[in-house]
Amino acid sequence: MGKGQEGIEISRGTDNHGPAEGMKHPYRLLVENQGEGIGLVTTEEVFLFANPAAERIFGVGPGELVGRSINEFLDEENLKIVREMTARRIMGERDSYLLDIDAADGVRRTIHVTAVPQTDENGHVTGAYGIFRDVTAEVTAQRKLQRSEKTLRAIIESTADGILVISATGRVLHANSAFSRMWGIPEALIEKGDDRELLDFVLDQLKEPGEFLERVERLYQSDEEAFDTIEFRDGRIFERYSRPLWLEGEGRCRIWSFRDVTKRVRAERAVRNQTARLSAIIEGMQEGVLLLDRSGLVLEANGYFCKMVGCERGELVGSEIFPLLGQEFSEELRGILAELAEGTLRDTRVLQLQMFDRELVLRVQPLEKQDEAAELLLTFNDVTDIVAARKAAEEALRIKSDFVATMSHEVRTPLNGMLGMLQLLAETDLDEEKREYVQAALDSAATLKRVLDDVLDFSRLEAGRMKIMPRPVDIREKVAQALKSLELQAEEKGLAFQVDISREVPETIVVDGDRLCQVMTNLVNNALRFTDEGGIEVKVQIAERGKQPHLAVSVIDTGIGIPSQDRKKIFESFTQLAPLSTRKQGGTGLGLAICQKIVELMGGTISVDENPRGGSIFRFEVPVGFERHLLDGKGPSPDGQVASAMPVWNIEELLHRMGGDEEMVREMVAIFAEQAPAAMAALREAVHGGDDVKMATFANTLKSAAISVDAVRLAEVARQFEKKVGTVTAEQLKSYLARLEEEIRTFLDYTGRILSKDGQ
Repeated sequence: MGKGQEGIEISRGTDNHGPAEGMKHPYRLLVENQGEGIGLVTTEEVFLFANPAAERIFGVGPGELVGRSINEFLDEENLKIVREMTARRIMGERDSYLLDIDAADGVRRTIHVTAVPQTDENGHVTGAYGIFRDVTAEVTAQRKLQRSEKTLRAIIESTADGILVISATGRVLHANSAFSRMWGIPEALIEKGDDRELLDFVLDQLKEPGEFLERVERLYQSDEEAFDTIEFRDGRIFERYSRPLWLEGEGRCRIWSFRDVTKRVRAERAVRNQTARLSAIIEGMQEGVLLLDRSGLVLEANGYFCKMVGCERGELVGSEIFPLLGQEFSEELRGILAELAEGTLRDTRVLQLQMFDRELVLRVQPLEKQDEAAELLLTFNDVTDIVAARKAAEEALRIKSDFVATMSHEVRTPLNGMLGMLQLLAETDLDEEKREYVQAALDSAATLKRVLDDVLDFSRLEAGRMKIMPRPVDIREKVAQALKSLELQAEEKGLAFQVDISREVPETIVVDGDRLCQVMTNLVNNALRFTDEGGIEVKVQIAERGKQPHLAVSVIDTGIGIPSQDRKKIFESFTQLAPLSTRKQGGTGLGLAICQKIVELMGGTISVDENPRGGSIFRFEVPVGFERHLLDGKGPSPDGQVASAMPVWNIEELLHRMGGDEEMVREMVAIFAEQAPAAMAALREAVHGGDDVKMATFANTLKSAAISVDAVRLAEVARQFEKKVGTVTAEQLKSYLARLEEEIRTFLDYTGRILSKDGQ
């Protein structure tokens, strides 16, 4: 008996004992250790036997495939395939086909199935042997390749360039529709696929057919890459590009690309004609004059410019200007020419540069032609002496500015350290007398810091180094804190002071709260200085500006007012409209300039109007976002929405407040890490004891400590905890407490990683 017959005998023996039992031991081991899945199914596709490899393919455990139908793993489309194959096997046919199965382990696999009918002694089909091979990776790769090929063909077909690919034997492998259209070649001729017939068809269209044919034949015999221009008898002009191309199964082929550049070439020729007319005009000018085309070629140069560069006119015209200009200006000019070619360069530009051993002022002006900036006119004026005087003045101003900034930083760095330490000290257990001393020191240091901040802010704004950092803030709390001391000043002057925040303003908005309040307090400070009777009102509202909501802040006073003709001037740096009264009231003329620059940096606007009751109304608007994912009183967010809304640590702001002193930042974080566990222990004890006063006090202490080190997210959670004291159940407070503990751990872990990296 041959091997095939012996296999039949084995299968027949399974009728009484089951598939596995009926196999002789060596063959059973062989089947079970096969890398491919092997199984035996009934005509209803129910497994009678399956080796381990088959079980892995179908995603089931050992012994779990027997008794299950293959149909359980199929969708409708693949079920239809199986039914068709089963019908064929009942007729005694052997089949191989692909199936997509949804395996029990959740993985969708593509398998190759080889199915052989199983027959009984009478030759009736009782089932089938199946060999299953997981071909998911191969099929996926094949499908991906097919998609890539389809995409590539679509791209080639959609391009405006005519594309032609010719094999080494002269057979047309591919020609897109643009190629056929550009050359007017019938589709039937393309389908014949003979390159020689294509050449015969197109030669009659060309001005120089012999030269064209010679070039084609030479390229077919070489690996040369070529780019040239073809002119047609009807006036059309094509750019032609060709290079060798290696294709699997075809060997060395050649790809041709054709682009219709008729309009561009005609325009360039027209430019050259126009240049001749301009030459006579510019030759008599007593300035260096250059006329360039969009690519940087010199169309015309007058005698004055030729003397400047030491070249003859014939050497310049028709050549690129860039080698004469130096690398730095050449790059800038290339950018200008790019705008010219795109048609976006409309205005004259004035540049100052060093060139030809001179200081020059260069005017760059696009010359319009039929609504398109087709040429570029450059005029060079020698301003060497003027520039030397200006540089001397600028150097003096730079030295002065650097000195002011350096001195401000030198004072501000230790001052920030003092403020940080004093803030931390104020949060410790002090008696009343010591607390007054600390508060007095804090107030004095804060006053000095505001003066230095104005100087530094103006310097940073002028240098473009100030950054806006929006983040979620409680706008009512932020405004109240910012205006608290100013309200006391108003009361001391006998002025009414009112803050009106519209109900439409959400509790939490996304904005740079520090910069917002800086502008607001500057405006209120101004109002206090120039208002002796009446009052000051601050209004905060939401102003809709399209899809982007804006926060509108108005500061209304009943002071001396501002004449209408002077209202535009007051935002200029160092501007004082009434010097005598300004000196009487104090001020440097920088405050409003800083306000305007900050508001504009935030993407907003600021203005001043007359108050009908006397005085002025300053109003500024800045774009804001509405943060809807903060804790909302229903308990802490289980899915970490706070984490998605706020940063763990605003290290940039802390470094800024510490004057860039990294060691001071490390020390402050270390102190916080040392004190936070004790604060949490006290808060935990207060929560379990149900003491609302202590809970609010300790939560406020923790919030202030978090703010001092710019632990943004922790400070927000502590603030929310403080607000919920006395308004929610003890169980809800315990949930907030757990969130606080989690945030402290997150902050300490995060800062530890950051500071350890910086310290390496």
